[in-house]
Amino acid sequence: MVGGYARGRLEQLLSQPGCPVCRALAENTALRQRWFLQEYYGEGPWIGRLRESVGFCTSHFWGLSRSGASYQLTYVLQYLLDGYRSRLCEARQLLTLRNPRAYWRSRLLLARVRAALLPRQSCPLCADTAAWEQGLLTDLLALLAEPAFATRYQQSDGLCVRHVMAAAHLAPAAVLAFLIADLDCRLERLRAETVEYFRKAEWTHRHEPKGAEQTAWLRGIARLVGPDPCLASGSGPSRGR
Repeated sequence: MVGGYARGRLEQLLSQPGCPVCRALAENTALRQRWFLQEYYGEGPWIGRLRESVGFCTSHFWGLSRSGASYQLTYVLQYLLDGYRSRLCEARQLLTLRNPRAYWRSRLLLARVRAALLPRQSCPLCADTAAWEQGLLTDLLALLAEPAFATRYQQSDGLCVRHVMAAAHLAPAAVLAFLIADLDCRLERLRAETVEYFRKAEWTHRHEPKGAEQTAWLRGIARLVGPDPCLASGSGPSRGR
């Protein structure tokens, strides 16, 4: 049973341009980054998680840097650098124990050295986002079983291909069949626009007014993988149906 707040939030997302899950994820990530920089960057649990993961992933770390929060991120870098230097020290000590004449021992030590250098868990923001994303998709799929909500979905921009693929692991058969049929119609219309783009690019049709087909390539990228993550609030080229 989907709660009233979740239903209202999903209805709101469907009324806006682009993949509703991509938009929600972008907004949620921005909120989590703000809270991290305001409250969590110096707290013990986050320090432990970040040392285990050797910081954030490339996308999230640079995303945080764009906030200009130099004080907080310098503090984060201090404990990350100290943590990774301790790993290097551990690796260096293990390598001094290596005995070339004992092949099995040499390989075991090398495996321990590699383990010392590699992350022990994934980017905390990625892990939290993945769990939140699955919950959002689960609610959306439950609501799509309702005819009225399914109609509303068809009138929206719908999910990008990436999130339809993610939904395939969670959706019941009837809802999955609905998503497949809906996505195929959207891709068919988008494909027709790409054909029109090239038709108008031909010499014999160059004089014809340009139309929506000129942005089909941008909307096609957004349809496949979601909007450009550098755009605020996940807003990208709209109405890629």
